[in-house]
Amino acid sequence: MGDDAVFAAQQRRVTEQLGAAMLAAEACVYYRSMGKTLSDALGEIEALCGCYNEAVKSYTLSGKEGIERIAGAMAALRSDTPREFAGVAVDRFEDMRSGKAMDYAAGKETESEVTGMNAVRFLLSDGAWICVRPSGTEPKLKLYIGANAKTDEEVEALLNKLIADTDGKLSALLKG
Repeated sequence: MGDDAVFAAQQRRVTEQLGAAMLAAEACVYYRSMGKTLSDALGEIEALCGCYNEAVKSYTLSGKEGIERIAGAMAALRSDTPREFAGVAVDRFEDMRSGKAMDYAAGKETESEVTGMNAVRFLLSDGAWICVRPSGTEPKLKLYIGANAKTDEEVEALLNKLIADTDGKLSALLKG
């Protein structure tokens, strides 16, 4: 990337940051006119929509053997797909590499919403999701989990349960 492209990217980030700051300031002024703070407004949104949070975990292996173990784990997730995580049923499984998905709730095969990448995604019955993908540049497997609940404490507890269960499943697959 040339110097001009780097400068343009930096300028774009600065512009986006300024725009976000201006929107936050405008929201503060708006809610103040209603006798509320921005924190009050966010609390109302949380009460209405719940809390959402995400977690990421990496599994770093080494060398050619690590790459082979990761490939084996991904193949196992595709061929012997888990039907639950931490006691929560998988409603939908998506293989983003093949573009195929299995909608367990409807009992039929469909197409994945995302295609063209070496990843699998599990959509759980409680609205949580789990995505697993290998790094494209090193022997590393990445785990992404998103969950929602009514309170921060509940979503953290759910994330911890999902991470623990998924970690157990992936660690077993990576041992070969």
